[in-house]
Order: sequence, then C-alpha cells, then structure tokens
Amino acid sequence: MWRSIWLSCALTLSITSACFPPDDGVDPPLDRIYFPVGLGLSSGGDRLYVANSDFDLQYNAGTLQALDAAAIRRLLPVSCKSDSDCLRGSCDIRRGSTEGQGFCEFSGSLCPGGVSAEQSSKDSFLAPAPCRVTDLSEVLLDSARISPFVSDLTYTLFTDSKGKERARLFLPVRADATLHWADAAHDLAGTGPVLECGQDKSALKRCDDEHRRGDGTDERSAEGEFLPTEPFALAVSTDGRTLAVAHQTQGAVSLLENTDQGPELLSVLRGLPFNPMAVIAVPPPQLAQLSDVDYQPGFWVTFRGGGRPAIELLRYIDKKEAPHTPFLQRAGVAPITVSSGFDTRGIAIDASDRVACESACDVKTSLSQVSAAARACLETCASVQLDVVVASRSPESLMFGKTGPANTPTRSDDLPNFSDMLPMRGGPSKVWVGNIIDEQGEPSRRIFAVAFDANWLYIYDPARSEVEVRLTTGRGPQGVAIDERNGLAYVAHFTDSYVGVVDLDKRHATYGKVLLNVGQPKPPRAEQ
Repeated sequence: MWRSIWLSCALTLSITSACFPPDDGVDPPLDRIYFPVGLGLSSGGDRLYVANSDFDLQYNAGTLQALDAAAIRRLLPVSCKSDSDCLRGSCDIRRGSTEGQGFCEFSGSLCPGGVSAEQSSKDSFLAPAPCRVTDLSEVLLDSARISPFVSDLTYTLFTDSKGKERARLFLPVRADATLHWADAAHDLAGTGPVLECGQDKSALKRCDDEHRRGDGTDERSAEGEFLPTEPFALAVSTDGRTLAVAHQTQGAVSLLENTDQGPELLSVLRGLPFNPMAVIAVPPPQLAQLSDVDYQPGFWVTFRGGGRPAIELLRYIDKKEAPHTPFLQRAGVAPITVSSGFDTRGIAIDASDRVACESACDVKTSLSQVSAAARACLETCASVQLDVVVASRSPESLMFGKTGPANTPTRSDDLPNFSDMLPMRGGPSKVWVGNIIDEQGEPSRRIFAVAFDANWLYIYDPARSEVEVRLTTGRGPQGVAIDERNGLAYVAHFTDSYVGVVDLDKRHATYGKVLLNVGQPKPPRAEQ
C-alpha cells in the first residue's frame, strides 16, 4: 500500500522536488492545516470544513478539521472610505487597497485584533493578505484523524429514514482506497460533537473503522465487487442519497447509497476511459419529484486522456424487479468540439435559469397535489437548458456549453453541446459556479476557476463574457468554498498549507482580493 502511495506522490503532482516515505510513528498535529485539498461550507455558512492530505507523508495520517467561519469573519479587515464606515476606530486610507479606499484601523492595526495580526511584507509575498491568523485555537472547533492522501471533501445535506435533516461529509482517500465519512452538526445552533466519525477519546482522535468504506471483507456489492482503488473525485445527488465516486486509474465509477449508517456500495461501472478526473450530479428538474414521472438521475464525468475531449453521461438505473440492485449505465458521450485537447479536469453546472423558471410556477401545495397549471409550468421548465463549464489544461481554457433542447415532454437532453472556449493561462484545473454580492447588494452569478501552477484564481462574469478578476493567490490553490451569503470565498492553498479568505462583495474596494490567511503558511519539506 505504501509503495503505491509513494509512486502516486512522485507521479501525480510536481510541487515538490522530492517525495518522502511515510512516517509510521509521528501523529499529525490536529491544530495545523497541512496540505489542504478540499473545503466544505456548512449550509448556514458558519462552519468551514478542511480536509488535509499529509501529501509529503511527514505524518502517519491526514486530518479533518471544522473551523468557526463566523469567528473568521470577525477577524477580517474592514474596507472603508471614511471614518463613518468604521463602527470603531478610524479609516486609514494610507494603507488602503486602492486610491481613496482604506481599512478601518483598530489600535494602530488594520486587523480587528484577537488572534489576527498584520502580515509582514516578507510573509505577504508568500501568502498575500493584509492580515493573518497563525494560531488556530480561537477558530478551531473540532478535528479528527483520517487516512493520508485524501483527495477531496464534499459536504451534503440529506433527510434520514426518520425524516430528520442531517449534514454529512464524504472524503475519498487514495492511500487505503477507501471512502471516509463523518456526520457534522448544523452550524452554531447544533448540539453535540461538531464532527462525529466514531473518533476515540484519546488525544489522537482517530476516526473508527465504521466511518470508512472499502477495506472490509464484507463490503461487497450485490455482484461481489469491492470498491476499486484510487478513489479520486466524488459527487452527491441533489437529495444527498446517492454517491458516485470516480477512480482515477481504474476507468471506473462506483455507485453508493447514503444510508443512515453511512454509505453502502451498490455497484461498480467499469470500462470507462482511463483517468476520470471529475464527476458531478446533473440537477434534476423539479418535475422529477412527481410520483408518475419516470426520471433517471444522471452524473457527468470528465477525463484526462482517452484520445478525445469529451464528457460522459451516466444514468442511475433503479431496478424495480428482484433482485433490486441500482446501477450506473453509460447513457451517452458529449464531444467537446471547441477543443482539440484531451485533458479536461473540473466541471460545474449552472441551473439558475431553470430554478428561476420553477420558482414562478406557483406550486403552493405538495408536488403530489400539484395543480394542472402548475404541472404544465413545471413541464416547460424541465426543458430549460443548463449551462455547463469545463476546465481544461490542454489547451489551457474554460469551455462553455448548454444541455440540448427537450427530447421528451418531461426533461431536456442532459448531454451538453459545447459552443465556446475561453483561453485561460496557467492551466485551470477546477471550476465552481456561485454568486458574488454586486454593487446593489444583490447576488450575481460568477464562475470561479483555480490555476494551481500559476497561483491564480479567476473570477469570470458570464453575463459580460469576460474575466473580471485574475487574482494572484498563494501557492497551489486547490479547493474553493463560496460563501454567497457573506460575499466570501475560502481558498485552500495546498503548497504552503493554509486557507485564504477572498472578498466577493463588489461594494468593497477589496473585491477580488485576499483579506486574511488562516493557518501558518509553511513551505513543503523539499524546499527547506
């Protein structure tokens, strides 16, 4: 197993000039961010979850952390134009971000105090931000040990068998070819532990075996399959009940059910092109919730290699007859004709036009008792096209498409047609869709893409078809979590092991800038 990890370390990323054998005895610090790869934000925006991979194998495990996002927000510097913008202190425009704009000054510092402090010019070169939080103790709510080489983190809400809404985290782990999971408390109003993964009561806080799937001899699908190796990317259906896990070196995608007791393997689809890189659930139309509508949920998968640029559509098939065994089925290929490359990475979906249509359908009662007029409205909305964006490293670009026109009375064709490409230097690898806060204080759609090698975060305005901001981040931007309610983006900086906080409020002079670094930036061992 460890030989496989070492080879993966040597082959998959190039941010370090050397790779290290695992340390069998050194326990990871639970209060330090260390090679973060994935972020998740709670539904209310008050908890930030961080998955740390232990990439250089300095320790014998990775970690999962829950940070107090509300406390982090209180440590952000405050943008101002005059003293009246500052609830306390004065407006210092001499150290502002733009001419005539500054920060509120608190006792001689731009940072509100507590555990935050101003960055030195040397530190800000490596990790750009006016303020920093090097001591996590004031913002760390909980932490636990997981296996090393986690590759992503997904936060989801679902309703359990008793009708209770619950929050859960899923983490694909390449080292031991498993899928970890943990239950999460709801924001600050929750009771009980912040993270629950059966961790032991010692200072080590190891998640137990019951919160890991894939390494048990009794964890077979109905067809006798085990979870394949190299679980890399994960998608969860809109209702939080179905998981698709892409296995990077296997040409396979696993299907799991999210039960009250954790995820359970249902089936494995093999024979896909090599190197699936990203998987995402296709948002179902609201009409699909009607009991008499036969709708097969879908997932899109991108690939690195495979001979041609394309994404595949997989359908979730729920067998009604015995034996009742849901499975994934290859349902079609969407070639990306605007590109001649073959290294597609991240994929994101914008369903806002369809959602806006459905919100106007006046569904006042439950969907089981929907009126004929409302049903007709939902049928119209089901054919509204979805916007799709794919990040590509060959050629370096974002590629844009839409799902096809309606091919049945109840839904559009879920295979997208790509019609445009935006050259984007730096090799974009991951992409997200979310809202910023515009000049009027209203949500406004944006596309976010990270370029790992170039240390850039792109903010693209689809309404104007232009890159609005190309922000220089710290080194190795990897994961992003967007807080639409508070106009912030959290960026996991893989190379130097910290999280940056970016302003997404256009009413501020600091829009599109890093305001705060959380965690002590530290170069990898190969550079020390």
